[in-house]
Amino acid sequence: MIKGILNNIFWLGNKERITIYYHKRGPKQMEGTMKNGKSEGLWIFWDEDGNINLTETYKNGEIGRAPV
Repeated sequence: MIKGILNNIFWLGNKERITIYYHKRGPKQMEGTMKNGKSEGLWIFWDEDGNINLTETYKNGEIGRAPV
């Protein structure tokens, strides 16, 4: 479950968008691309101090984890 605040959506066309969530204190929580309602490509996750703590790569909503 996403506990952050959805603040930005940038439409890229063809049902594709960049989605950014923020922690309640302000720093980014996660950022990635959605295509046809599914996660696509690289997603980056930050902790509340702004450090990257996880990256995930998706294809058609399916996940494969990449080391930080």
